[in-house]
Amino acid sequence: MRHHVLFVDDEEEILKTLNREFRTRAFDASFATSGADGLKILQEKPAHIIIADMRMPEMDGVEFLGKTKEICPYAIRIVLSGYADMDMIMKVINEHSIWKYIAKPWNGSDLQFTVRDALELVDSRIDKKELLQNISNKNRELETALQYTKELNLQIVETNSRLETVVQQRTQQLHEALKRLSILDKIKNDFISLLSHELRTPLNGVFGISELIIDAINKTPDIALYCELYSKSKTRILNLLDDAFLLADIEVAEGKFPSNKIDFKEIVHAAITDVSEHAKIRDIRIAKPDNEMGHIAADEQLMRKAMCSLLKTAINVCPNNGVVILSCKSTANGLELDAITSGLTLSDKTISHFFEVLANRETLTPQGDWGLDPVLTHRIFSLFNGSVRIANMQPAGICISASLPVVAG
Repeated sequence: MRHHVLFVDDEEEILKTLNREFRTRAFDASFATSGADGLKILQEKPAHIIIADMRMPEMDGVEFLGKTKEICPYAIRIVLSGYADMDMIMKVINEHSIWKYIAKPWNGSDLQFTVRDALELVDSRIDKKELLQNISNKNRELETALQYTKELNLQIVETNSRLETVVQQRTQQLHEALKRLSILDKIKNDFISLLSHELRTPLNGVFGISELIIDAINKTPDIALYCELYSKSKTRILNLLDDAFLLADIEVAEGKFPSNKIDFKEIVHAAITDVSEHAKIRDIRIAKPDNEMGHIAADEQLMRKAMCSLLKTAINVCPNNGVVILSCKSTANGLELDAITSGLTLSDKTISHFFEVLANRETLTPQGDWGLDPVLTHRIFSLFNGSVRIANMQPAGICISASLPVVAG
């Protein structure tokens, strides 16, 4: 049987993206830019899976999905939404039998896995319906003939066993879907004040227009200063967005990042080079350890990002013209890297919530606010069975410690 999947979104670019996502597909696909067009398609060709945007003009996702239940009562419905209105989302899920909610922007692989799981569920529902119909027919035959045989009893037992297996599998899938929904909801709460799925488009417009204006104006000393401030602000905004999306990927795909054997000393030295410009702004020197540190099992790019975030955090709390001292030692559980600065201490409240998103937004450092570097450091080290902590030093200073298990050299 050839499955039919209907995609509905008022943005043609989204539909083009979805078409590209599934350019190699084992199902028939239809695309509609409005709820009304989607209903016309369903009248002509009922769909097994309906994927619709929540917010659309004229007929929103709530009304559209409600109408689809009359045409395709057994279709699997999936909601796409770039908005964080969880009350509306839960209303749609409860009232219109929504199987899954996917936040924009989506991860391409996760979306393909979701559609694959939905197609498997369609087949399972068909199998289950056929099995139930078979049981019903057999029961009618038994009531008519009043003749129960051992063979039929065995068939009923086997059928019930198959149904139980299907129910158990679908129950497990439901638990996993609820877990993913919980993760997405947590991400939404953490990043509601930082980004939305439509943030990059207006930003690109603002940056593009600003750079055209900058190229066209006379560069007086004051204007040159403003241009430099603009460039720094642009870089910071884009870096913050990249960090936020990386955190979202880690939350959703935790445990799926590959681990390779890498030299931790090379990672540390590479990260020092990466943050050198950041340290140079306030004449901060990084004293790097030269001793061997051993090998770890991790994703090289992620671990390099984690070390950069750790070093930037240390630089942010270091006084001007200061030194960030790095030292590495072997422990019973692996290795421990310490980044030590002097001059600044933190409150107990700040330390207790230091690695939580937005927890330190009201605490400033000599470099400004913290950004997402502490959170990235903690999340990435945790991915690879490591840990990171921060503590005040005596008489005044801060020590950021990161621990990781080592692998045989």
